[in-house]
Amino acid sequence: MKRFRNIFSLAVMLSLIIAIDLSASNNAIKENRELMHRLDTVVRNHQHYISIKEHEISGLRESLAKAKKESDKIGVIRMLCDAYLVYNADSALYYASLYGDMLSRVNSEDMNEIAEWRLNEANIYAIMGLFDDAEKSMTHIDVSRLDRDMKIRYFQTMEYIYSLQWLYASHTKSKSEELDRKGLAMIDSLKSYGVTSENLWVGLAAYVRYRSKHKPADEEIAYIRKQVDSNKVSSRRNAINAYWLSRYYEKMGDDTNMMKYLIVAAINDAEIENREVAALQDLAIYLYRHGDVKRAYDYLSYCSDIANAYQNRNRMVSISNVFPEVRNAYKNDIDRRDRQLVAVTVLMALLLVALIMSLVFLALKIRKVRKTQKEVESLNKQLHAAVLSRDDAISELRHINEKVEENNRTLEEANSRLTEANGVIRGMLAMAFRLNSDYIADFDTFRKKMLRKFRLKKFDEAKMDLDDPLIIDSMHEIFNRELDNTILSVFPNFVTEYNALVSEESKADSEAIEKSKTLTTKMRIYAIRRLGVDKSADIARMLNISIRTVYNNKI
Repeated sequence: MKRFRNIFSLAVMLSLIIAIDLSASNNAIKENRELMHRLDTVVRNHQHYISIKEHEISGLRESLAKAKKESDKIGVIRMLCDAYLVYNADSALYYASLYGDMLSRVNSEDMNEIAEWRLNEANIYAIMGLFDDAEKSMTHIDVSRLDRDMKIRYFQTMEYIYSLQWLYASHTKSKSEELDRKGLAMIDSLKSYGVTSENLWVGLAAYVRYRSKHKPADEEIAYIRKQVDSNKVSSRRNAINAYWLSRYYEKMGDDTNMMKYLIVAAINDAEIENREVAALQDLAIYLYRHGDVKRAYDYLSYCSDIANAYQNRNRMVSISNVFPEVRNAYKNDIDRRDRQLVAVTVLMALLLVALIMSLVFLALKIRKVRKTQKEVESLNKQLHAAVLSRDDAISELRHINEKVEENNRTLEEANSRLTEANGVIRGMLAMAFRLNSDYIADFDTFRKKMLRKFRLKKFDEAKMDLDDPLIIDSMHEIFNRELDNTILSVFPNFVTEYNALVSEESKADSEAIEKSKTLTTKMRIYAIRRLGVDKSADIARMLNISIRTVYNNKI
C-alpha cells in the first residue's frame, strides 16, 4: 500500500511541476497587459524610430544648406538644436553653439532669441551632468526682458536643472533640502503664470516631487488625464504630463493608473527617440519588484544603451545603481528554469520505473491468488475421499472446513488489499493519463496556433500568446480539480478521517465537499502527507504555495 502511495505522489509532483507558473502576477500588471505589449513592440522596433528621427534631421540639414538668409539659417539651426536636444548631446551642443554664433553675427539684441539659445545650452549641460556650465548659461538670461512663454520655459529649465542635481545630492540631507527649496521656488513661479499646455504637470510635480501641501483638485487631475488620453501623437510634452500623472497616482496608492501612465510616458519617449528615459527606468524597477524579471532586464538594458549613446550621466548613474541586481536576478531565473527542466526529466523517468514496478507487484498478487485457489481445489478432493469413513470423514471435514475458512479469510484480506490497491492505481493512472492527454491536446492546439501565426508573420501576436500567464493558470486549476476528484474517489472516507484529526472549528462539511468535489488547501496538504510526502518544501512545491502556508496548515 505504501508503495502505491509513493507512486501516486510521484505522479502528482510531475503534473504539478509541469503546471507551475514561473512568473509572479500583479493586478496592476494584468490590467495594463495590452498597453505593456504595445510598449514591448515599440522598444523592439527601436531602430525604426531612430530611422524616422534621422530622416527628420537629414531634412533639416538639407534646409540649412539651402538657406540663404541669416534669419532663415537661425530658424533651421534652432529646429536642429531642438531635434538633437534629447537625442544626441554632442550634436545638440554643437548646434546650440552655432546658434549663439549666428546671433552674434547678426548682432541680435532680442532677449527671447538669446534666451532660446541659452536655455537649450543649459538643458544639454544639465543632462550631461555639467551643472556648473548649465547654471553659468542661465546667468546670461535677463528674465525681466523675456515674454510670458519664454519666462515659463526659463523657470521650467531651472526646475529641471535642480531636479537633476538632486539625484547626485540625495544622500546629503542639507544639499538635497536646499535643492528642493530652489526647485519649489521655480514651481511657484510657474504656477503664478496659470495652467498652460506647456506646464500642466506643475501642480503634480509640486505635490509629488517637492511635497507641497496643496493637493491638486479632482477637476485638475481629470483635465490632465483628458489631455494625455486624447493626445494620440507622441510628444515630449505628453510624456512629461503622463510621467507626473503616474507619480501622482503612485502617491495616492493607485498602482493600476500609476503603471498605466508610466507606460504611456515610456511609449511617448521611445516613439520620439527621447533618450532621457526616466519613465521606462521607473517602470523597469516596478516590474522587477513585482516579479517580472525578464521585462525589467530588457527595459533596463534598453535604458542603459540609450543613456550611454546620449552620454546622459545622470541616467547612467541611476541605472548603474539597480542594473547589476536585476541582471543577477535574471541570470538566477534562467538557471532556476534549467534546474526545473532537469527535475521534470528525472521525475518522468522515475514515474516510468514506478509504473513498471506496479505491474510486477500486480502479477505477484495474481499468482498468489491462483495458488490459494489450487489449494482449495486440493482440499475439496480430500473431502470427497474422506466420505468412506464417517468418523474420519467428519473429523477430516471439520479440519478441511477450518482450513477452508482460514484460506477464505486470507483470500478476502488479499482481495480487499488488492481492491484498494487497484482503486488507487486506477485513480492514479486515470488522473495521469487524463492530464497527460489533455496537456498533449492543449499543446498540439497551441503549437498549431503558433505555427499559423508564424506562417502569417504575426510575431507580435505570437509573443503576446507566449507571454500570457493565463495558459499556465488554467493548467493549475485543471490539476487541482483532478487532484481533488481523485483523492475523494480513491479514499471514500477521506473527509471523515480528516475531521477526526482537526479541531471543531476546522472540520469540513462532508455534504458540501461531496457536492462541490473541491478540497481546501489544508485538506490538500493532509492528503499529500497521507500519500507519503513529509517534507514541507516538497508539499509547497507540489501545491504551488509557500512553505509558511504549509507550516500554518499542518495537522
